[in-house]
Amino acid sequence: MNRIALVVHYCFALAAFVVVSSQWEARRAQSWESCMAALSSGDLAAFNEVARRYPGTDAARWAELLVADAAAAEGADLLFVDRQRAEGRLRAAVEMYASLMTTRPRGLLGERTVFGLAKARESLGQLEESRRGYEAVAAEFSGDPIAKLAAGRAAAHPRVVLVLLVVVVVVVVVLLLVVVLLLVLLLLVVVLGLERGGSGLR
Repeated sequence: MNRIALVVHYCFALAAFVVVSSQWEARRAQSWESCMAALSSGDLAAFNEVARRYPGTDAARWAELLVADAAAAEGADLLFVDRQRAEGRLRAAVEMYASLMTTRPRGLLGERTVFGLAKARESLGQLEESRRGYEAVAAEFSGDPIAKLAAGRAAAHPRVVLVLLVVVVVVVVVLLLVVVLLLVLLLLVVVLGLERGGSGLR
């Protein structure tokens, strides 16, 4: 009798596993259908809905990545137009990427997440953090096109800092020259004013 009960128990467990597995597979398929629909419409709200309705699925993670990418791209585009708004969008992107990193994404999703985080930090001027992110992508995903791009960006960081330093020095020198020029002009005005004032007294 115990063997029969054990067999019945295993049959119920197997049936439950099959039902749960099929439900999970159906949910997974629905999540990808929703993600593809959002992708074809280009609607960020639809991506947010995918992430909300299907948390923990790969489709939700990709939707979150695409929303973060959009925020980072918008922030980068705004940098020279509206710096305050740009920094807000870039900080939002950093938060989204960092949140996605807590799910430990792998493969292309992981590579794109770390690369996006590094790019957003670079746009915010967080050069050391972005360099470390680029180096992580280059080391972990070596051989991939994104990893090669990341390696190039990581190698360029010392040059970027040097270029920024040169730009700052040039700006300071130009400002000093402008101040000296203004002082010379002021001196000329004073001297010419004194000469005119002196000729009127004679």
